[in-house]
Amino acid sequence: MFFEEPEMCFRLRAQGWAVFCLDAEMTLHDAAMDKLSQWWNRAKRAGYAYANGCYLHGRSAARFNVRQVVSVVAWAGLLPLLIALLARFDVVFLALLFVFPLQVLRLMLKDCARLGSCRLAFFYSLSNVFGKFPQLLGGLKFVVNMCKGRRGTLIEYK
Repeated sequence: MFFEEPEMCFRLRAQGWAVFCLDAEMTLHDAAMDKLSQWWNRAKRAGYAYANGCYLHGRSAARFNVRQVVSVVAWAGLLPLLIALLARFDVVFLALLFVFPLQVLRLMLKDCARLGSCRLAFFYSLSNVFGKFPQLLGGLKFVVNMCKGRRGTLIEYK
């Protein structure tokens, strides 16, 4: 299920409300992104939102956004750090970088049928895997803001 505002739906459910998804197109959302920088900033904004949601509701029974934050930290933080550390001992460990294109391929094959196009699934998977890096930066921005007691500002992408 996809929601325009997942955090609001989480809060509604926590108060005992039910949220239903209608099996009908209700609106058309055009992100209108023409540049890589727009995609980057939008992914950074998502990372900030994941970190914020996890901070607010991550300890709940639903563990809101915990999975997303763990995924971002693992793929964009810990794995590259591990590869860099291992590569200092032996250059052969740089071959571990192939885990990223392999993940793109794995996700693409999983989504080909669902999206109805392997080409579309490829770009979707590419965006999901490499989007973890700007998401990590967005999450770190949230942490820095929290540590400094600053309120976050909108990360605009258009």
